[in-house]
Amino acid sequence: MSASTEQKLAGVAAAELEIPDGLDTAQSKLCYLALDAAGTATIDELDGTLDLGKLCLLSVLGELEDAGHLQRTADGRYATQ
Repeated sequence: MSASTEQKLAGVAAAELEIPDGLDTAQSKLCYLALDAAGTATIDELDGTLDLGKLCLLSVLGELEDAGHLQRTADGRYATQ
């Protein structure tokens, strides 16, 4: 996790974290929280932050987008809704 994302999450109490229902895997929860903390991110930025690998990230991000938890911006970045 990048230092800035890690710092943003470090100051948040567990009770303050809002993870949408339906996120069943650790990877989906991690991606959602990282995006929520970062605001927006590209697949390369998420890969550098989370080190899950691009294929895993593309799969997880696709599932999150299909479920309505994420959206892609006009410039190709991902953002939580």
